[in-house]
Amino acid sequence: MSIYIKLISIAICTCCLCLVRFIFNNDNRSIVKHRFMILGTFWILQVSSIFLESFYYHYKLIDILSVLSIFCMIIIYNRKNIIRRSLILSLYTSMIGLNLFLIDFKINLSLDDICNFIVIFFAFHREIYFYNKKIYKKCKRANSELNRLKIITKLRLTKLDTLKSEK
Repeated sequence: MSIYIKLISIAICTCCLCLVRFIFNNDNRSIVKHRFMILGTFWILQVSSIFLESFYYHYKLIDILSVLSIFCMIIIYNRKNIIRRSLILSLYTSMIGLNLFLIDFKINLSLDDICNFIVIFFAFHREIYFYNKKIYKKCKRANSELNRLKIITKLRLTKLDTLKSEK
């Protein structure tokens, strides 16, 4: 089950990477660049975690690095809302702690993979929001240009009409 959750997380992360690539512009280049690096790191770590699952030591090391990239992702996507960021971070660390506690009792629920899936889904939701916001800005700018051109055309037509009536 853990591999399926990781595969779904990888698929969602791939979609996030594609959306981040389309959002990449000159307005907030550094923020988007950080998102792209963190999502790419998470993607690479998840893929390598699946391939190295037979080597237990490297698998756990890669999962720890994946958790660190998720922490960075939570911080980057919730820069402005500190309360929500601290709530998500505390919930995420408590789920990881619960998972470590359950591993001692030989119960493997793979809560860390589920938490990774939830956070990457949240990141995907935010990327869709940013992408829609960018499209909305483009449409709004095109509408304002169209209205301005309509006004200019109307003024020129009235000027042309007055010139025709003078002749």
